[in-house]
Amino acid sequence: MKEFEQAQRDDENFSKIMDWLQTDPEANTPWPDVPTEYTKLKTEFTLNRDDIYLEDEDNSAGLKIVVPKSLQDKCLALVHDYSSSGHGGGDFTYERLRRSFFWVNCRQDTVKYVAKCDRCQRCKPIQRKPKGLLQPISAQIGRFERIDLDLMGPKPMTTNRNKFILVIIMQLDGLNWFI
Repeated sequence: MKEFEQAQRDDENFSKIMDWLQTDPEANTPWPDVPTEYTKLKTEFTLNRDDIYLEDEDNSAGLKIVVPKSLQDKCLALVHDYSSSGHGGGDFTYERLRRSFFWVNCRQDTVKYVAKCDRCQRCKPIQRKPKGLLQPISAQIGRFERIDLDLMGPKPMTTNRNKFILVIIMQLDGLNWFI
């Protein structure tokens, strides 16, 4: 925890918040000049053993440690990379992370971190449908609402000097025209 305290002290924004919390916040001391993301959370910050925490009513644990930028990658590695963590996906890793830690844009940072994880890229299966395979078409379309067109050719020239065939398929009933 000393590492968090020192990192919070070294962080420009958190050092200001820590100083503000050490002076009685109830005494209407002016809020420090920090980004608005932190100003919105002003009433939820608390100081506990010289570390800044965030009180979270939705969290059964009660307090989350506020992580400065310098330690965010370490926290992500702790929750995602170790063998006991199981290299979960972005949402899974975020849910585990948010139980104990907080920083602004944590979800986005977590998703980016997991997407760049070398081991996940090599070992995890692809979770999206492969490109190019046909997908079912909704049966709730009417006549002439969905029409597919294709141009075939060049073909051998006909007596009318045509080289191409225009194919029109109506999706509802499969009616085909070859022009």
